[in-house]
Amino acid sequence: IKMTTTFRANGKLLISGEYFVLDGAKAFALPTQKGQTLIVSPLDENYLLWQSWTLDETLWFECQLNVIDFKILTTTDENIAHRLVLMLKNAKTQNPAFLLKNGLKVATHLEFQRDWGLGSSSTLICLIAKWAKVDAFQILFHSMKGSGYDIACGMTDTPLFYEIHQQNPTIEPTDFLPDFTEHLYFVHLGKKQNSREGIARYR
Repeated sequence: IKMTTTFRANGKLLISGEYFVLDGAKAFALPTQKGQTLIVSPLDENYLLWQSWTLDETLWFECQLNVIDFKILTTTDENIAHRLVLMLKNAKTQNPAFLLKNGLKVATHLEFQRDWGLGSSSTLICLIAKWAKVDAFQILFHSMKGSGYDIACGMTDTPLFYEIHQQNPTIEPTDFLPDFTEHLYFVHLGKKQNSREGIARYR
């Protein structure tokens, strides 16, 4: 039976604790209404076709993979393709029943602009984890160097406190309805930071 499956993850906003959360500080974060979806469908080809689409439906990344040996056949961006393979390999390590054969098309669709910094990478990790039925935090810890607060946001719909100690995350759902809620605005300044570079500077 040929079926199409869709997964979705929320974006993230870190309100307090930026970078210090890496060293065990308690962070306060909010999942956003905007996130990313991943759609898996059959493909009559002997490879996995991966396509990533922006909010305005522009194709910004594409690659073809052999999921048997995770060889990159073609790609529009080698660096992104290698990070993707790293994530998929970790998911496969956690669940050997994941990706047993080729012949799949995977399309991701962002619900926010890429330069807003709401978590294009973290939502992708959450989506792969949901698809593979594995631990999203393990994918993060083996492919990037983040704290994981964004993963927590991607997997939940409530505001939360987040702490991590020795790669053991603690998530505490909470309420956030201050009297001034209707006067809260978040303004994009056009100064998105690269998380990997930011973490490296902090270290």
